Amino acid sequence: MKSENHSDRSAKTAGPRWMIIDDNEEILSLMREIAAQFTNAEILCFNSPQAAVKAFESVPEEFELVITDLEMPLMSGLELCRRLLAISPAAKILLATGSGIISEKAAEHEGFCGLLHKPFPFEVLQRALANIGVGRKFENAVAHIAA
Repeated sequence: MKSENHSDRSAKTAGPRWMIIDDNEEILSLMREIAAQFTNAEILCFNSPQAAVKAFESVPEEFELVITDLEMPLMSGLELCRRLLAISPAAKILLATGSGIISEKAAEHEGFCGLLHKPFPFEVLQRALANIGVGRKFENAVAHIAA
């Protein structure tokens, strides 16, 4: 899977978008597959936080959800969150990390609406999505995966 690193879009999409940012291409691809089980939204993936900020700032109202990694080169997930919230204070941003260096409370203090510890089971993602009011029901995702 090739990550998107652009923000030029002449036509607005009909529905919401989700954005996933991770510098690891394999994890980015897996996260996209997992997230697709919970939404019909267009999912844009970025392996560059800088490109993600550029895409977000052009149409912040179109992004229903952002999921970002914590540790990335040149810009951390914490800095990315700060920049996105400066553009759109109501943005819903989940932090997904394999590191144990940040707690749920610390993530919320930084502006995130939730914390996912990688690898996370579907139930954990579903609970986080339900808590922030996005995504479709988990039962639909399980039925889709089993098919």
